[in-house]
Amino acid sequence: MMRAGLHGPLVGAGMVAFVLAAVLPCRAAAPEIRTELDVPYTPPAGGDPEVARMDLHLPATDTPHPLVVFVHGGSWVGGDKGNLGKAPSLVSWFAQRGFAVAAPNFRLASRPGASTDVTYADQAADIAAALAWLDAHGTDHGLADGPVLLLGYSSGAHLVALLAADPSYLAAAGLTPEHLLG
Repeated sequence: MMRAGLHGPLVGAGMVAFVLAAVLPCRAAAPEIRTELDVPYTPPAGGDPEVARMDLHLPATDTPHPLVVFVHGGSWVGGDKGNLGKAPSLVSWFAQRGFAVAAPNFRLASRPGASTDVTYADQAADIAAALAWLDAHGTDHGLADGPVLLLGYSSGAHLVALLAADPSYLAAAGLTPEHLLG
């Protein structure tokens, strides 16, 4: 059963933030950003511990930061958490507003025509596992307690929408829709 009011604002807010970060010039000085690369998270059952890594980008201040989780695109068969480095203004835009940004990797599907063992459901499970890890360990990395904003582009937006629309992905990771901002 879908909760009214959660899904539109969640996906809509993420898309608006992505568009704003891409097109609005940055007028304030870019904040200093502390980056933690390849932070491991606990993968779901059947997941790949070598893939279960994320990058964290945080404003370099002592206060806890609310979190945006950015899910990369790549047609479900490509892409990487490092793609966020190709859009430094996106991280800077959120950092200026006091947000931290996490960019998790997830298992990739096989190319079309090849046999595949990884489905979009496995990918959504990986993202949910990253969210659960952040919920359990985020304060150790300077993140504020509270709901997170999910943001994705292309196939990453599809995975974000799955997590927002079907609470079973979150439930399998021990989370509820209240863990998401929206």
